[in-house]
Amino acid sequence: MNPMITYTGIALLLLPITPWAADLQVNIEGLRHENGFVYVALFNSEANFLNTEAMLSGKRLKASSTIRTWFSDLQPGTYAISVYHDANGNGKLDKNLLGLPTESYGFSNNAVEIGRTPSFGQAAFTLENVDKTIAITLR
Repeated sequence: MNPMITYTGIALLLLPITPWAADLQVNIEGLRHENGFVYVALFNSEANFLNTEAMLSGKRLKASSTIRTWFSDLQPGTYAISVYHDANGNGKLDKNLLGLPTESYGFSNNAVEIGRTPSFGQAAFTLENVDKTIAITLR
């Protein structure tokens, strides 16, 4: 038996096994107009949900009638997405005096919670080791 083949085989067995990665396509619908930008944030836990400093990934996209974006090489797991249309381009989700959003927003699963922001669990979806497409309709 060739010792080089044996050592190579053992070395391959010792390599860490990583789960397959998948791509996530996000289609955003319901923009009222094409002014400003659309912000998309990807979260992977309840603890960091809606904390933009702790989001897994984020994107700023030019507003258009059809918006598609991708997150690549994601490990299998549970994720949630928040989206808002920054129509006036000031870099934030504007709110009225009562604290209610005046610009369009949405969440994965099209989660809605009357009077407050949906929880991570309401917006959460599972990504396996296959590519996935989700649609979010802005309100």
